Amino acid sequence: MVKITAILGNEVIRESTDQYKIDGWVNARFVNTGDAPVEIQGVIYNTNDWFDASVGNAPVNDVISIVFDKGTSFKNRKVVVNYGVYVSEDNSKTCINE
Repeated sequence: MVKITAILGNEVIRESTDQYKIDGWVNARFVNTGDAPVEIQGVIYNTNDWFDASVGNAPVNDVISIVFDKGTSFKNRKVVVNYGVYVSEDNSKTCINE
């Protein structure tokens, strides 16, 4: 039997993209910690608002659209994403149902 554990990660996003990849992430949450609104998946999120990209405790593989207003300065752009990733004993990413 393979032992499966989870590790936690986070990333900071400061640039617009329509292809922000979540690769096997569990309970991913995007939080606007900047001083300006940001559009995530077509919805405007103000400071301290968050977008939940999770499906229970299942790993999610998808792309997320994140758009900052072009008039917003770089220092005011900040979305923090926190997530978990399941890993097996050999430290490879895995699906919890394998």
